[in-house]
Amino acid sequence: LIEKECHANDYKLIICNSADDQEREHNYFESLQGQNIDGLIVCSHLLSLEAYEYFPFPIVSFEKYILPNIPVISSDNFEGGTIAAKKLIDSGCKKLLHISGPLSDSTWKGHDRFRGFLTYCKKCNVVSDVLETDKHFSYEYYYNFLLKNIKKDTFDYDGVFCSNDLIANR
Repeated sequence: LIEKECHANDYKLIICNSADDQEREHNYFESLQGQNIDGLIVCSHLLSLEAYEYFPFPIVSFEKYILPNIPVISSDNFEGGTIAAKKLIDSGCKKLLHISGPLSDSTWKGHDRFRGFLTYCKKCNVVSDVLETDKHFSYEYYYNFLLKNIKKDTFDYDGVFCSNDLIANR
């Protein structure tokens, strides 16, 4: 959708994937500065907050607050968590597990998703637990995380809410 809109308005879209690698992200930013770009949509935020202040082009952040002068595009994550809990509870689930990203990072919008999920579970008196991952975004990490933390013989949840597609696909 973004590429389609860019094309319709005579812009080119360059996609860079840092794969959760801070040095790689820094190199992309350095390279893009020499490309005479009009703006940047940022989905990862591995650089220091101060680094974003000095980029010579407009930046829009996706799903994470960076600095007051950088707009954030975000969904209503609290409502998303509420909807997920409601769907599971309405389906008859009595004990829920939320597999979440790092909750210590209050700038991460998934934190709001967790709060919405937890609030609705409490409202309905449904038991819910959280299994918190580290800040990694790869299939291999989540696969190994799930193998280590979820054992078939002790798993007694009847509903699972995953905070992202990478976890859900595992």
